[in-house]
Amino acid sequence: MGGLEEWKVLGGEGDQAFPCLEKLSIQWCGKLKSIQVLFPALKELTLSGMGGLEEWIVAGGEEFGIEKCDELRYLSGEFHGFTSLQLLRIQDCEKLESIPSVQHCTTLVELNIRSCRELITIHGDFRELRSSLKKLVIGNCRLGALPSGLQCCTSLEELWIVSWGELIHINDLQELSSLRRLSINGCDKLISIDWLGLRQLRYLVKLTIMWCRSLSYFPEEDCMGSLTQLRELDIGGFSKELEAFPAGLVNSFQHPNLSGSLESLWIYGWDKLKSIPHQLQHLTALKGGGATIASDLESIGNEIAKKCGGLPLLAKVLGGTLHGKQAQEWHLILNSRLWDTEDGNKALRVLRLSFDYLSSPTLKKCFAYCSIFPKDFRIEREELIQLWMAEEGDQVFSCLEKLSIERCGKLKSIPICGFSSLVEFGIKGCDELKYLS
Repeated sequence: MGGLEEWKVLGGEGDQAFPCLEKLSIQWCGKLKSIQVLFPALKELTLSGMGGLEEWIVAGGEEFGIEKCDELRYLSGEFHGFTSLQLLRIQDCEKLESIPSVQHCTTLVELNIRSCRELITIHGDFRELRSSLKKLVIGNCRLGALPSGLQCCTSLEELWIVSWGELIHINDLQELSSLRRLSINGCDKLISIDWLGLRQLRYLVKLTIMWCRSLSYFPEEDCMGSLTQLRELDIGGFSKELEAFPAGLVNSFQHPNLSGSLESLWIYGWDKLKSIPHQLQHLTALKGGGATIASDLESIGNEIAKKCGGLPLLAKVLGGTLHGKQAQEWHLILNSRLWDTEDGNKALRVLRLSFDYLSSPTLKKCFAYCSIFPKDFRIEREELIQLWMAEEGDQVFSCLEKLSIERCGKLKSIPICGFSSLVEFGIKGCDELKYLS
């Protein structure tokens, strides 16, 4: 949709255009500067590849994502209207320098920020999220400290600190009493970690501390022996000045708590490391290799997939049908005569099965429309869409719940008033599209 510059509904009826829309994805609209449409039922919004985006008026929703907006430097205002927001995802916004406060999003469960390399500030106080926030992922940024008030988030279960360019110290971990996974990775300037606080994370199951090449401070006493629930540990890649594993880590390996619980250990070396500590022999619970998946259904499923002839629709239909069924019922499908055809045209039979098993009568009606074209006729997507719109468009689209339009290079307009039941809407790669009217 390279030509779309503005999306708004004239007459002030923006909240009536898509009254049932729950999911909206807008991608690669490089000239789109403004979105001023209200979606009263919206739950999930994704904006991706919006190089010219300057403002939007979109209130509410449970999931909000911004991706690949290369020119975006600031997000205006705070997320005041997002009182039901559960997931906020901001990725690949290379010039984004700050993120407004999310402290009013008291239902926020996950905050995921990645590859915003100029990000130096997250405003606001995370104390208001202490009962809701469960997962925080921040990677590839210039943050120099954990967000203010994060230590009060006693509900937090996962914390990922990856490639923070200016991070020097990590403090106040002890209050994160529900933390089950902690990953500290690739923070080149990190010198010290709150080891005393880390030892109090009694529910920690997986811990990763690696490739922090300035990390040199470790206590002499045991660092992790009190982590009685720890099952997986990835560690190493410390300061190039260290010639041996720090004593605090070595002492942890022979602590009774850790030696009896740790099942997986990955050690990453560094230039001056001369040897692996012999205390690893105390880790008697370590398992060699991953879990093996063995199931009779796997081989049957592979054979059914081959019979689907590469048609994802049929595979999806059969997959939904067989979900939760026993092996005997899988065998019935595999050996069924429905795969056989009298004229030997297997492709036609598979296509017919795809059509017959469609759950939506509306979709069947749309596909049946293709029968008006003669055999071997090249059907242009744009022409077919326009025919759908012209013939019984109101009846067809008034029942439509999910619509995705991709790579329709000549499509210039889409009437949006007839989609009264639309729940999910995606547009991608429609370079000539200029109007959503």
